[in-house]
Amino acid sequence: LREILPALEQADMLKSERARDVVRRLASGRSDELAGLLTEAATDRARVLLLEGLAVCGDPALAAQAAEQLKAAGARVREAAVRTLERLADPLYISAVTALATDADARVRKAVAEYTTAMCAD
Repeated sequence: LREILPALEQADMLKSERARDVVRRLASGRSDELAGLLTEAATDRARVLLLEGLAVCGDPALAAQAAEQLKAAGARVREAAVRTLERLADPLYISAVTALATDADARVRKAVAEYTTAMCAD
């Protein structure tokens, strides 16, 4: 992934569904690498792809890295962070997530509602 993401970015392919598929397929067993790349990511699109990769990994130990992205300037990154925490089934950050219930972006608010519903389900 460390070699692939910059190549995709240089070719202006991060926005493609193919890039999403590549990250998802390579994510398994690479949670530490994904977390490291997330802290280094320069673009919102790269952050979104890496958060989706973390969700695929399913490692709750990496929820803190996803939670850090709840404060991101980009709405798509905040949405992806909420969805990643939902997939990781991590209720530890419920206060930070619910603080986004009044976010300016409707997609973020919807992700917060879905996360809250999932965390409060029997």
